Amino acid sequence: MSRRRLLRGGATALVLAVAAYFFGRSLADNWTAVREIDVRFDVGSVGAVLLFGAAVVVSGLLWGHMVSGIGKTRVSWADAIRVQCASWLLKYVPGQVGSVANKVLWAGQRGISRTIVVITFVYENVFLLLGSIVPTGVILLLSRAFTDADDSMRGTFVPVLLALVPLMLVTNRRAFRWGVNLVARRALKRDTPVEYFLSSGEALAYQLAFLLPRVVNAVGFILILTGFPDVPSAAYVPLAAAYVLAGAVG
Repeated sequence: MSRRRLLRGGATALVLAVAAYFFGRSLADNWTAVREIDVRFDVGSVGAVLLFGAAVVVSGLLWGHMVSGIGKTRVSWADAIRVQCASWLLKYVPGQVGSVANKVLWAGQRGISRTIVVITFVYENVFLLLGSIVPTGVILLLSRAFTDADDSMRGTFVPVLLALVPLMLVTNRRAFRWGVNLVARRALKRDTPVEYFLSSGEALAYQLAFLLPRVVNAVGFILILTGFPDVPSAAYVPLAAAYVLAGAVG
């Protein structure tokens, strides 16, 4: 076995070990709450699990399509789904380190620019965050529970709204490239090609496409809510919006 392959295998094992450590620590810290969960398997819960998994698959396909378009190389559906699922499992490493490291390692194995993979990773997360914050924020602002809330509850939305500013800047090719070049000039001693960044039209198209995984997640959560007869159907959409928003903030 070549030295390079050994290094890649060792790096992969290290990332998996770190992810397992943080997952185990998180599980141990919340073990009391986990033991109190009443797990019931019904059509709704099984359907929800399938939809949650489908959301990861859809986001992986969109990310793979983005890499193919920017990198002018073909990323197969199977490759995109496999890498995305592994990165999703590795998200338990704080700061998304495990997720991005997995994709960077994969890029090295496929001969794809690591810079492109990092840039598309940022795009993917920004599109998912915007898709989680903007539509759900509108739904919650218009919901009856929010209109009846006090000022302190409304104030919790201020940090979320402020976070939209840097996220929106990433969707602008000139602004995002300027930020990336601040790092690239120091680390790589060169500017990043403008072709590595999405145009405004492309960014908008991907943003709309990345709404789909969030909608799938919301539908999955609604399936879980149907198993609770005490929850009125009128609350399904606001609660699903709150769930998606909480996932983004978390």
